[in-house]
Amino acid sequence: MASKMALIWKIIFSVLLITFLVSPSPSFAEDAQVVLIFKAKGDNTELRVNPPDLYVKKGTIVIWMNSIVDEEVQVIFRDGKTCKDVSFSPAEKGFALDAKSCYVTTLIPYASTSSLQFTDTGSFDYAISNLSGKINGKGKIIVR
Repeated sequence: MASKMALIWKIIFSVLLITFLVSPSPSFAEDAQVVLIFKAKGDNTELRVNPPDLYVKKGTIVIWMNSIVDEEVQVIFRDGKTCKDVSFSPAEKGFALDAKSCYVTTLIPYASTSSLQFTDTGSFDYAISNLSGKINGKGKIIVR
């Protein structure tokens, strides 16, 4: 009798596992966009972002990825109040509020990311700086 019950449980488990593995999972790729931080070709100092202007819908998570080998960078929003009111960033995603209520990332190492979710419409300018603090890259998030 015990072996029959074990067989029944194995069958139930197998059916559930197969159902889970073949069922379509929801895709939220349209709710996230990546901004690549890089150095201009042939220039060792100028930081850039691609795309420089990013159009997204409300609720989109924007992910900044540092593709610069051996250099850490920061993403800095200057208009703190506006950015704070229309975005959400849990601390574990790499952004924090500075003393002026502006969102600023910690230093982002090579091949690492930070993200911010935009919860309302508007246009949000940001800058990219390196370890020296020099700001030389700029971008804009336009939320529709």
